[in-house]
Amino acid sequence: MHNQSITKISVKIKCAFCLLFLFSFFNTKSSAQDLKKVLTLDDFFNVVLQNHPLAKQANLLTQVAKQNLVVARGGFDPYFFSNLYQRQYDGQEYLFLNKSGFKVPLWYGIDISGSYNINRGELLNPEHSMPAEGRAVLGISAPIGQGLFMDERRSVLKQAQIFREASEFERIGMLNDLLFRSTKDYWDWTMHYNNYIILNTALTAAQERFEGFRNSFKFGEIPAIDTVEAFTQLQNIQFNLNEALLNYRNTSLTLSNHLWLENEVPIELTDAIIPPSLDAMNFNPKLTLDSIAQITNSIAQYHPDIKQMQLKINQLDIERRLKLEYLKPKINVNYNLLSREQFAFNTDPQTGNPFNTNYKWGFDIAFPLLWNQGRGNYKLAKLKIQDAEYKLDLKNVEVANKIKTYFNELIILKDQVTLYQDATNNYARLLSAEIIKFEAGESSIFLINARQMKLIEFQSKLLEVKTKYLKALAGVAWASGTLYRNGK
Repeated sequence: MHNQSITKISVKIKCAFCLLFLFSFFNTKSSAQDLKKVLTLDDFFNVVLQNHPLAKQANLLTQVAKQNLVVARGGFDPYFFSNLYQRQYDGQEYLFLNKSGFKVPLWYGIDISGSYNINRGELLNPEHSMPAEGRAVLGISAPIGQGLFMDERRSVLKQAQIFREASEFERIGMLNDLLFRSTKDYWDWTMHYNNYIILNTALTAAQERFEGFRNSFKFGEIPAIDTVEAFTQLQNIQFNLNEALLNYRNTSLTLSNHLWLENEVPIELTDAIIPPSLDAMNFNPKLTLDSIAQITNSIAQYHPDIKQMQLKINQLDIERRLKLEYLKPKINVNYNLLSREQFAFNTDPQTGNPFNTNYKWGFDIAFPLLWNQGRGNYKLAKLKIQDAEYKLDLKNVEVANKIKTYFNELIILKDQVTLYQDATNNYARLLSAEIIKFEAGESSIFLINARQMKLIEFQSKLLEVKTKYLKALAGVAWASGTLYRNGK
């Protein structure tokens, strides 16, 4: 029992902390009856981008790309080497071969090396003979055929650099998609809450009307059937209110999927946190045909999906350049400067040049006779680029048309908002007029109820159209790839 009490207390503390965390983000609106926190769209975005697991996962992409770049740069890391071979038999040293040194890989496939060699023994090949104390060697190796303009390590590094840039656009794309899904859930939550408020207000009016009719019936001013009519109206609104409350609760839970604290602690919305009213929002878009044309013409510069595809083509082009190198013969030139004694490098007494006295040099050359593998790989690389370019062309058209689709929907919905707003205002006037006529004895409770239900219907429809408008507005930003940039 003691442990259960401690658990309950810790849960309450945790919930209180969650609410305090949310309150620090949200604007405050108060009334005489209550004090509630309004979750604005900007505040909602802040919470989502800071703590949502998908947002954190997206931010990991840049770290992964950075480490891939570090790995790629490792292809140019200097390294130390040492080789030792010794053979001894019957107390006689037949061979002792030791070579220790370092190698520094450079750009353009060049390798700089330095080593110190000790070779001795009874069976030593005369070709490998050297002073007993050993010899220092400074060498350079450079390709003049295959690998001159591109090699494996340069290819890996260049592609890693492009991948780092592409990962940033992939991150933006993930956050762009996350905010779009979150925005749609946010506006659904807002719509159902506003609809609940409308029905709750209508229920209050219907209750007052029913009480008034019941008192009038007691005084014999109206027949009993009018009270039944008023009570039936009260029940109808109560049914609709219960459904609206259910929708509001469920959309609150859906929206809670996007709200997290640090350390991956989920948050569940309560009635203390409410959405804004849709009545005070502006439904006149600043977007025009000219601005949409500018957006569609510039998507190649910033749209995350298109930028990723462009960078993918750049990576494939690096691969193509590498495959092109394989169509060349392998020709590597090697030059090694030899010391005469340990680390003493002699110079030419006439020219003072140390490179034309003690040295060894040579070259390696190899090439296939038919080049089938090289030609095949090079053509495959070109086909991959062509395939990626076709996909990029298609993506450009799809993105441009998606932007135009949301824009067309936005313009139509703007007109729909105006029409439904006017109709709602007119139905409100008709209801007021019907109540006045009823008080003058020229109408009936049935007509009042019909006017009220029609008003509720159009108020709910207006909320639905406004929500579609706000989703379409977010859709334009999402389709153009700027929702994250605009919302962060």
